[in-house]
Amino acid sequence: MIAERTLLFRRMIWVCSLVALLIANNSIISAQSTFATVTGTVTDPTGAVIPGATIVITNKRTQVARTVVSDPEGNYLIANLDPGLYNVEMDVKGFAKATRSVDLLARQIVRIDVRMETATTTEKIEIVATSAITTESPTIADSKSGREINELALNFRATTSPSPILVATLAPGVQQDRGGNISVAGGQPYTTSFSIDGISSQSVRGGGAARDLFPSVEGIAEFRVSSINNNAEFGQVSDITTISKSGSNDYHGTAFWFHQNSVLNATNPFGPVGANGKRLRPPTHANSFGGAFSGPLTIPHVYNARNRTFLFLD
Repeated sequence: MIAERTLLFRRMIWVCSLVALLIANNSIISAQSTFATVTGTVTDPTGAVIPGATIVITNKRTQVARTVVSDPEGNYLIANLDPGLYNVEMDVKGFAKATRSVDLLARQIVRIDVRMETATTTEKIEIVATSAITTESPTIADSKSGREINELALNFRATTSPSPILVATLAPGVQQDRGGNISVAGGQPYTTSFSIDGISSQSVRGGGAARDLFPSVEGIAEFRVSSINNNAEFGQVSDITTISKSGSNDYHGTAFWFHQNSVLNATNPFGPVGANGKRLRPPTHANSFGGAFSGPLTIPHVYNARNRTFLFLD
């Protein structure tokens, strides 16, 4: 009995040590990256590079800011940015401040080259355009925002299969077979990797997506399909990445109810005829309802979560 207890105790120590090792080594448990990157070059009106320029990028929803300085060649790099809408501000002594708004997508590498103007007075140059040039990655991808998905007339909410994986078929080169399997750019379904916030949602049996793991449409911030020249870190030819929503400094809430009833449907002129001589309608009666809520996780008189801690529930 003592020997069995000693062996059990040693096994428990071994398991605890292994868990501690996994936690300590981030490279072992790290997920696929969904972060975006902003890079570029800062120059003066003549095209000469400007070293030492201060670049501040701020998330407009959470007000979280990052600051970098351009190197001796005038280049800068800001990595590991969450997808979202950002404000980029460039400042250097003797030049007018320049700002740029950019909407970053998951795993996107955006180049923002800025030519600073000489400051004659205290002024600030604001670039209104929100589009950016993506030339740093050869990957061909298509993204749909959560807002776009919500506004699409997709008939999957009030059904027995409410998974939003159907959204993938809206991207160019994506098809769905009779079994519901997804094929990207003519590849086999098992050659596509699936992830949610960088965590694999791949079916371990036959490949493809584990449909029940996908969040509801209200919880999706971005749906990205990478079809050609996918990064090697994903181990598959193509990839479908889902990014979930997060909270911000403002409180937001939504509610929905989707109802289907055969009484409200039109009659199929080629459908079967009943005993009463009228065309029959396939019986349908389905309901799908829910909601979402997000905002700062503030506790009155205890903790002010603004610009710090956020929640999202759906």
